[in-house]
Amino acid sequence: MRGQLAVALDGRTSTLRSGDRAHVPSGARHDWWHTGDEETQALVEVDPGDRFVEMLTSLWGLVRDGKTGGRPIPGPLQMAVTGRAYHDVMVAAEATGLGGSACSSPRSAPSGASSGVDPHIRNTRDRPW
Repeated sequence: MRGQLAVALDGRTSTLRSGDRAHVPSGARHDWWHTGDEETQALVEVDPGDRFVEMLTSLWGLVRDGKTGGRPIPGPLQMAVTGRAYHDVMVAAEATGLGGSACSSPRSAPSGASSGVDPHIRNTRDRPW
């Protein structure tokens, strides 16, 4: 790791600096975010990680292709559908920055799916929206 990263794990927050490491047990409530003035680079290992990588690839693909309205994350409807599809990989403990609790809303996900919102986006350049 290079730079500085804040890590919240089981209710405690600490700061990681260059060379530090953290271990997050499976299922532990956690979050991390950039702190400091310099660029931060972190290597994250998820084991098993296939579904996690699939989820991130879909979400980051939307951002890369400009499908998030200039925001760094997809909108609430997309997050609801994605959250439901990947409930085994990610659970939103809080909806901070998501504009509500849509990420884990069982009501929003079906309407999103029926609207053609796909949680398994392979190549967003081929998507109609």
